[in-house]
Amino acid sequence: KQRSKVTINSFRTLLQKWSPLDANHLHSRGSTLLMEIVKLSIKRASPAQVFKMAKELLNKWDVDPSKAHPSSRLSPLMISAARGYSKVVALLINSGRCNVEAQGKGTFYSSVGAVGGRRIRHSGTHTALEWCCEMKQMERTAGASQLEIRDLVECERLLRKAAVARGRQGCSNHL
Repeated sequence: KQRSKVTINSFRTLLQKWSPLDANHLHSRGSTLLMEIVKLSIKRASPAQVFKMAKELLNKWDVDPSKAHPSSRLSPLMISAARGYSKVVALLINSGRCNVEAQGKGTFYSSVGAVGGRRIRHSGTHTALEWCCEMKQMERTAGASQLEIRDLVECERLLRKAAVARGRQGCSNHL
């Protein structure tokens, strides 16, 4: 059975249905509602819909964008950066409540390439900027075009700007 698309309207309906709810609640899997939203696949929601839902959570439900997974320490900013959600990255940075220097451990997969029938992946422990740089390099290695990595390039620009504003360079091996 194929899951239906998630839209901002269906998301708002769900939030209203479950209201009152603690949008910062940490699920038993270790993720928050914001983390689940930024992890939605392109098959379930477009980047524009993910942005609208993240904005809704930040502006109307007072979600804490810095809340990270308790064991992996992955945050919504890291997940968004690794997925190339540039508008979400900008939204989270501009909230002023994200730690751009925090590191989280995880595994992310290439959106364009596979080797021997297996999707190309990268595992590691990185900051949001480093996740973005690693994903950009992995996508290039997998054969992604400049157009296909443009959102990762924009995420990198935003995260570098945020790092410089905080007196850090970050991602130095990719400068």
